[in-house]
Amino acid sequence: MDPEPDHEAMLEIKGFLAEPLIPRKADPLEWWEVRALVYHNVCTIMKTRLCIGGHICTSERVFSKTGQIITDRRNRLSPSKCVSLSSKCHLE
Repeated sequence: MDPEPDHEAMLEIKGFLAEPLIPRKADPLEWWEVRALVYHNVCTIMKTRLCIGGHICTSERVFSKTGQIITDRRNRLSPSKCVSLSSKCHLE
């Protein structure tokens, strides 16, 4: 008789939590590649919940630079000028 799905999931999570932490310089993708079959359900969740897009940093940088361009003293810049200045800052 197969164990109950809830019990199986709990065993998988307990096994995952019992794993030692990987070294700081280790590649987490390699770790998951090796253990994906052992922790199949946890791996599926990690793929959807813990992914961080590389493009996020770029957009945050653009917003930050634009915030530095548009200030209380420079509040009359035209939209096209703001786009031009923020694009120029982004390329630098």
